[in-house]
Amino acid sequence: MLALLELFGSFTAGPPVPVLVVQHLSRHHRTVLDRVLERRTRVPVTLAEDGERTAAGRVYLAPPDRHLLIGADGTLHLEESPPVNRVRPAADRLFASVAASYGERVGPSG
Repeated sequence: MLALLELFGSFTAGPPVPVLVVQHLSRHHRTVLDRVLERRTRVPVTLAEDGERTAAGRVYLAPPDRHLLIGADGTLHLEESPPVNRVRPAADRLFASVAASYGERVGPSG
């Protein structure tokens, strides 16, 4: 969490793109990470919701025990599919969905 606070705390305004974060959170406890980050940064931070359309300048957190994926139209999808490397959410699933949806447009020049 400290790394996220440092990164998002350095923003003077929201980034020009949506930011998706996969943090391993316990499925046994309700998370308050979104509220903690939003209180201590200058960017809007929310738990991602299934079917939600992303917006530039916002941070979306994967909710506990759900994989976070993104479609080509910027719509977020949450899945309860099996863990990857024993974890859910898994960054691997998010990265695979970004690659499938955006291909070579992902990256510094895309």
